[in-house]
Amino acid sequence: MIGRRILHYEILGELGKGGMGVVYKAYDTRLDREVALKVLPPGDSNPERRERFFREAKAASALNHPNIITIYEVITVEGMDVIVMEYVKGETLHRIQKSGRIPVDQVLRYAIQVCEGLAKAHSTSIIHRDLKPGNIMVNEDGLVKILDFGLAKREQQALLSSGSGEAQTVTQSLTAPGEVLGTPSYMSPEQILGKTIDTRSDMFSFGIVLYEMLSGVRPFHQPTAVATVHDIVYSDPKPLRELCPELPEALIGIVNKVLSKAASSRCETMSEVAAHLRAVLTGAALEETQTASYSIAPLRRPPRKPAYAALGVLLAAGIAAGAWLIPWPRVWNSGDRSAGIGTSPSDADALRRQSRVWLNDHYRPGNTDKAISALGKILALEEKNATAHAMLAEAFLRKNGESPDTNWMQMWKEHAQRAAALNPQLAARWVHGAYLLAEGKPESAAPELRQAAELDPLHPVYQIYLGRLEQARKNVAEAENHIRKAVALDPNRWNSHMELGAFLYRQGRPAESAQAFERARDLAPDSPQVHHNLAGAYHHLDRNDEAASSLQRALELRPTAQAYNNLGTFFFFQGKHAFGGSV
Repeated sequence: MIGRRILHYEILGELGKGGMGVVYKAYDTRLDREVALKVLPPGDSNPERRERFFREAKAASALNHPNIITIYEVITVEGMDVIVMEYVKGETLHRIQKSGRIPVDQVLRYAIQVCEGLAKAHSTSIIHRDLKPGNIMVNEDGLVKILDFGLAKREQQALLSSGSGEAQTVTQSLTAPGEVLGTPSYMSPEQILGKTIDTRSDMFSFGIVLYEMLSGVRPFHQPTAVATVHDIVYSDPKPLRELCPELPEALIGIVNKVLSKAASSRCETMSEVAAHLRAVLTGAALEETQTASYSIAPLRRPPRKPAYAALGVLLAAGIAAGAWLIPWPRVWNSGDRSAGIGTSPSDADALRRQSRVWLNDHYRPGNTDKAISALGKILALEEKNATAHAMLAEAFLRKNGESPDTNWMQMWKEHAQRAAALNPQLAARWVHGAYLLAEGKPESAAPELRQAAELDPLHPVYQIYLGRLEQARKNVAEAENHIRKAVALDPNRWNSHMELGAFLYRQGRPAESAQAFERARDLAPDSPQVHHNLAGAYHHLDRNDEAASSLQRALELRPTAQAYNNLGTFFFFQGKHAFGGSV
C-alpha cells in the first residue's frame, strides 16, 4: 500500500494494525495536510465487521472534542472501506509506559484529559467499551487523544470469550445476547458478566489505565485472558500504597473508587472523576502559580523542543499581564448620601455614571485615567462619598493590573479603606477584600468578601472574588462553583468569561479555557487582553494558526512592546523570520 494513492490521499507508511483493519499515515494532496487512514481489508465480506467499522466512524464523527480523534470522512473505493481521520504526531500511552513510570503530575494531566474526552462521549450516551493504553495517544505537547470507537455503542448487552494478550479484541455477533466486546485486561466486571453496561463501565476501564500509569503494572494480569477476567470479577488488585508509597492518599482513594466492583459504588460521571483529579493536581500547583494579581501562570507541560518552551513562557506572560475585574454594582447605593454627599448630587451622579462606563471598558486606552480624573472631581465636591472612594480604589486596582506599581497599590489600599470606613454596609467594600487578597492575606479578606456577597448575593463580582478566595485556600472545586455562578448570574459579562478562562487554564484545562476566552472575545472583541489570553490557550492546544491570528489582533488593538515581542517570538519559532514569510 505504501506509495499508493486512494483518491487524493497518498499512502506514506503504516502506523499499526488492529482487529478492525490497518492504519496508514497519508498525505492529503487536496488540503495539504497529513492524515491517518483506517482501511478495512479489501474483500472482507463479514457484515458484522463492516457494520462495526462504520459505527466507529459514525460514533467518533459525532464527537467534537479536543481529546477525541477527529474523523474527516468515510469513503469506499476499489472495494476498500476507509475512515479518514486526524493524524496525531505522538505516541500511544502503551508505548510511553514502556519507557518507565510516568511522573505523577504528568499522569494526572493525561488522566484528566482522558476523563474530559470520555465525559464528552458519555454526554451523548456513547460508551467506548475498549479503553486501554493502546487507544490513547499523546501528542508532542502532551495533548491526549482517545482513539478507536470501533466498539462504541449506545446500549450494550455483554459474556466471556477467552483469549490472551493485551492487544486482542474479543468480538462476537453484534446482536448476540451475552456477547463480550473489548480487551480482557481492561474490561469492567459487568462487561465480562454480560450485564447491561452504562458509562461507569468505561470508568472502570479508565481506573485500570490510571492504576497502570501510576504503578507501571496492570491491576489485573494473569497468563490467560480467562484467569485475568476472573481476577477482575472476583479479586482485588494489589494495594497501590504498597507499590507507590509516595502517592497522595486522595489519589489512591480516587483509583480505589473507580475500580469498585459494583458500578453503583463508583463515581457518577467522568466529569466528577476529573474534578477529583484536578483537586489532587492543583493541591501543590496552586501555590506555584498564584500571583498577587491572580493571573494565569504557565502550565508545566513538556515542551516540544527548547524553542517552543521559551515561546510558551512568553505567551503565558501575555496572558498574565493585566487584571480583569467585573463591573461595579448596577445601581449606586443612595444610602451613601448620609456619608457626606451634598444635597444636589446630580453632577456627582453624572460623573459617577460616566466613570462606570469607562471602568467597564477599561481595556480601551485611556479609559482608566479618565475614570480616575472624574472620580477625583466627585471627591472634590463630596469628600465623604463612599461610593466614589470605592470606585477610585477599583480604578487604581486596574492601573496596577495594567502596569504593576507600588504607588497604584497604595492608592488602591487607601481609597478601599476609606470607602469601608465611611460606609461599612457598602457592598462595594469587596475592593478592600480584593486588596487583602492581593497582599496574600486570604483570611483577612474573607469577611470583607463574604459581607459584600451577603449584601448583594446576585452580583457576579462578589462570586468572582469568593472564587479567588477559595483558590488561595486551595479549595479548587468551591472556587470553580463560585466562578461558574458568576457566569450564570450574567452570561453577557465578558469579564466573567475571562475569569473562568483564567481559572480553567490554571487547572490544566486548555480546551475549556479556550472556549471561555472565545466567549469573552465575542462579548468584548476589541479587548487586547482577551486576544492575548486566547492566543495562549490556542498555543497550548497546538492551534498555532489561530494563536498567531489572536496575537496579531491583540497587537492591532494595543501595539505594546510586549505584544510585538510575543508575536515576533511566535513567528520566529514557526520559521517565519519575516513576519509571514517562511524561510
